[in-house]
Amino acid sequence: MHSLHDSILLEIFSFLQICEKLRCARVSRRWRRILNDWKLWQRIDLKTESRLSNFGREDTVTDWLLAWREHILELYLDDCHWLTDQCICTIGDFCTNLRTLSLNCCTKVGNPAIIYLAKFCHRLHRVELYQTRVTAIGLVFAYIDKISTLCLCIKALLHFENR
Repeated sequence: MHSLHDSILLEIFSFLQICEKLRCARVSRRWRRILNDWKLWQRIDLKTESRLSNFGREDTVTDWLLAWREHILELYLDDCHWLTDQCICTIGDFCTNLRTLSLNCCTKVGNPAIIYLAKFCHRLHRVELYQTRVTAIGLVFAYIDKISTLCLCIKALLHFENR
């Protein structure tokens, strides 16, 4: 691995899960530098990282948002039960180039946070809100027009009524 060019290592690292990337960053300064490449962090997926999604903390997500800001295009935070409206507002503040956001089963996320997000993430194409506090009636009647006015690129706003 020592003789491999940085671009080859970058390609190899792109196949790793987040936990594996974080572990590899501790191997050497060179690997940490390569693993800090923004291309590796365009897609953050905690739904495949059950350990991170179950035991994650808002400050960890906020640190990632601060570090990668405009580079994050896809953010999958499914089953992050600890995620609050405040963290969603932070996403709106920092991730202005965000295209996809999945918040399925984030039970503390509500309508005001989604509206706040739509104000700042103008490139947002897809939002998934299954089993959140975003109410179907509130969303459909009071917020859907507001979200589509604020976020002209929205193609899919997926919401399913909690049963």
